[in-house]
Amino acid sequence: MSDMPPNALSIKNSEVHLLASELARARGELLAVYETELKLPRDEALARIRSENAQMIERIRATPVEHVTWLDLDALAEHSPELACRRWEEVLQAAREERQSGHRAAHAVEISGSPCWRRARFLVLREELHAGWQPRNSVEGMWLDTLAQAQHEDETWLEHLTMRTQMQRLPDRKREDEGYWSPPRVSDADAVEQAGAMVDRFHKIMTRTLRTLHDLRRRTPVVVVQNASQVNVAQQQFNAVSE
Repeated sequence: MSDMPPNALSIKNSEVHLLASELARARGELLAVYETELKLPRDEALARIRSENAQMIERIRATPVEHVTWLDLDALAEHSPELACRRWEEVLQAAREERQSGHRAAHAVEISGSPCWRRARFLVLREELHAGWQPRNSVEGMWLDTLAQAQHEDETWLEHLTMRTQMQRLPDRKREDEGYWSPPRVSDADAVEQAGAMVDRFHKIMTRTLRTLHDLRRRTPVVVVQNASQVNVAQQQFNAVSE
């Protein structure tokens, strides 16, 4: 791996050393595979890695940020430390945008292959919570994301509970003949009980999250300075006497 001098990179100097350490670890693991599994001498293994890296530069530059690996960055660093740094910054910026937009919170409660409708529903729910609460900092923002996730999961399990309850009312033959969804191997009663328990669980998460948000607001009084002699702190008024 090429050296990554701090003065050649625009990211924080402290981060340069951590980044270099990750790339060295990734290179070491790949080298170990070539030496142990492919039985290549170290010099030959290193030469092969360098040759492969040189052929991957354009592919790595075009790879979506969520698929960039430490080995990809190591290949870029060997070609150009500045290029590796720039790609890492692109990954960081994409991560910031994912967090701020709510898509990261959505991913945590989304099943792979879900239609975009489910993502849109979550983002609209999150948007309304943020608009109503007006978070004053990132801590409140993250708790609101937790509240959105809990509400989203609560609705998902409530739909599941409704479906299970309806399924219980259908004769088994009708389910088979008309192609109704076949339930898992647990009994219908157990499935309904599980769905009900999950609804209750997410209700409790929502309640705890709301309590936390209210506690945060109570512990951080708003200070309003009206003039040089009067200060309002929360609901208390203080008069200051100047000497």
